Amino acid sequence: DPAASADSDSDADSTASPAPGTRRRPRTGIIAAVLVAVLVLVGGAAIAVRKLHASTGTSAQTTSPASGWAGEWRQIWKFDAVSPDNRRDILGNENQFVVIDTDDSSSQAVDTITSYDVSGDSLEKQWEITVNRTSNDYGGSPSYWGNYIIDRIWLIDSRTGEHIPCPWSMQEYPTDFIGNYAVRCDTEDQCSAWGSDSPDHKLWTKKIPGTNDFMYSPQGRWSYSAYQGDQTIAQFAGKTLINLATGETYNIDANDDSSTNHRVVVDDDTGEAHPVESPGRAIALADGWVFNRDGNTVFASPTGQELETIDASINGGDDTPFTGMADQPHPTIEQYKSYLINGDTSWAGVVVTRRSSGNYKFTVAGSTLKSDDWDGEDLVVSGDRSLLIQEQYGSVLRTNTGEYIDAMWDVQNSRRIDLPKQYDHFYMVNPDLIVAQVYNTGEIVAYRPAGK
Repeated sequence: DPAASADSDSDADSTASPAPGTRRRPRTGIIAAVLVAVLVLVGGAAIAVRKLHASTGTSAQTTSPASGWAGEWRQIWKFDAVSPDNRRDILGNENQFVVIDTDDSSSQAVDTITSYDVSGDSLEKQWEITVNRTSNDYGGSPSYWGNYIIDRIWLIDSRTGEHIPCPWSMQEYPTDFIGNYAVRCDTEDQCSAWGSDSPDHKLWTKKIPGTNDFMYSPQGRWSYSAYQGDQTIAQFAGKTLINLATGETYNIDANDDSSTNHRVVVDDDTGEAHPVESPGRAIALADGWVFNRDGNTVFASPTGQELETIDASINGGDDTPFTGMADQPHPTIEQYKSYLINGDTSWAGVVVTRRSSGNYKFTVAGSTLKSDDWDGEDLVVSGDRSLLIQEQYGSVLRTNTGEYIDAMWDVQNSRRIDLPKQYDHFYMVNPDLIVAQVYNTGEIVAYRPAGK
């Protein structure tokens, strides 16, 4: 039985690797995640930290206590490995667990998709379907999108298993899934969007200049942000915000410091290289936006109307410690301003300090936790403040609770929690259920904390 003490012999400063193996799970499209949780940049490094919170809007974390993972784990069920010609994907949302077994042995791939209720210790099958596709169909991993599951070319209702072909062609497959919206912008700056509430038609299509340059700039592709209040508004160009429901655009005047690295483009005709200015990047807040302009910080409303400018730069570019802020998915303008002006992080759920290169200190609820191998992935605080979780592909914009995790710390005793070393991937379906996985074979084992 692989269940073992999660504390084992690690001491308070344990930085043991969470699990062997380096293969990382492919993404489905690109989720606008890296800067959404609010961060501070230092010399180009970024961190995103947030709280494991109740479902609001399209963000879908939960508040169930997580302290049990610091003690004994108990195994509750297991799936054996798949055959060599097959592979297995898994998804989870609250008490739903979905297994997608793919037979890739011929050109006509077959996906068997099974949904289970995992509210108890035994699996209760909800529905099962089989769909066909060619092996060269889009190969991204399945994912939740609102109440749907996207499996390559199929859109599956997660509640019933009913399925229809995806409303987009392979040529216009969305480049980004942002909460309940799917968006694609092509190389000609032509953008389209779909909504999961009514996926059978496009919400809008329009040309938005600068989207291609922004998304493929050094800072753009992995770091654009999205405001989520009564509207979902994303930055898809250096000077433009987009209302994803309507396609309405709003202007912003953001730029980066001169110290920011710039892209270099080589002219195909002359062979000459010349730098290209990186587009300005805005960061979503709980009640608007913040962005840099000529070394100053500008605060703006959700639609980009400038509210205040202060003499402080977001991009410090120095070697001072940097702080992640996230007692909530986004800080307010006042909270962000208090950090920039006074260094105030009293309202934050997690404070991250870089002690030296590759060496970090996390402060949660007055406790100090240490890591020598943190790579900047999202940090999540459980609702009861007992657990710090390092996510593998974190995003506050996803529409499900499940997420692959890399590491956990027990806040009370400041120890790194050892994950079972015979597995190389760990998927937290909800705070009381972790599915350990041997990724290359598809074997999966479900655990709950002792006493759960």
